[in-house]
Amino acid sequence: VRDHGVPSGSVGCLFRPNPVSGTPTGPKGGYADADVVAYRFALLESDILPPDLQLSVLARLPLPVAAIIFSGGKSYHALVRVDAPDAVAYRKEVGRMLALLRPLGFDQSNCNPSRMSRLPGSMRGAQQQRLIYLNPDASGEVPILGGQS
Repeated sequence: VRDHGVPSGSVGCLFRPNPVSGTPTGPKGGYADADVVAYRFALLESDILPPDLQLSVLARLPLPVAAIIFSGGKSYHALVRVDAPDAVAYRKEVGRMLALLRPLGFDQSNCNPSRMSRLPGSMRGAQQQRLIYLNPDASGEVPILGGQS
């Protein structure tokens, strides 16, 4: 980025919120869920809700939202701090969050820890992927939404 600027293109630029090992094991040389070494963040997004409603919902969720990024398309990506100890705990916590958000149209396929999000500052065609909100102090303690787990 320092030497060549922010990567941009017709599909924008993506990054992984959760760190991965140095050697990818996925198909075609890509990173897979098994390559994740720390389960820090979950990604929430909805391609169904209108963008202004997405932002309103994300702002009101009782979750430790660390960042909200405009995708440069039709959605906002929320990175929710999870800090799960392992893959099993990650999938349980994220699955619970997504199930509770299903009625609001949040993407249920965002349950894997190697999921990618949009890199702020990058152009996605004519739209800029933008950082909308940042909370570096977001705690990994996710409150129980809607009752007992």
